[in-house]
Amino acid sequence: MLTLVAAGHSDADIATKLSLSPKTVGHHVESILDKLGAENRTQAAVRARPSELPG
Repeated sequence: MLTLVAAGHSDADIATKLSLSPKTVGHHVESILDKLGAENRTQAAVRARPSELPG
């Protein structure tokens, strides 16, 4: 689900793709934001990316 959020999909789009209700997706997205300490979807996407350290 985080991959879809990071790709910019709306809750409604994600719900359709995963055969869930938009409300259920919204709850999952909120849980993801909480767990990542993110205030919004963009922050969650950035925090979920693997770090790009040299070497």
